[in-house]
Amino acid sequence: MRPRDHSTFANAVPNANRGACSTNLVIILAVMQISKKIPFEDPFTLNLCRGAYALSNIIILGIYLYIQTVVNKKKGTHAIIGPFMRWGPTPANTRAQT
Repeated sequence: MRPRDHSTFANAVPNANRGACSTNLVIILAVMQISKKIPFEDPFTLNLCRGAYALSNIIILGIYLYIQTVVNKKKGTHAIIGPFMRWGPTPANTRAQT
């Protein structure tokens, strides 16, 4: 197995969106500036933010469980092989047993 060269990882995925890093940075900086204006000293506002955070985690868990049940109903035992696994095991070694 040859050593992984992380400097060429962006070239390993030809359709990678290279502008995503700058977009994420802009979103994070904007949210940080907006969060400075929210009065977290107010107990109602603080509890509202906590509730929104808990609700978002419950929604994410629900989506995960739904996708897991759909995959399990289809008996999804196929190995996922993509360009990101270029240095990993060969496809012949990772085929699912049917």
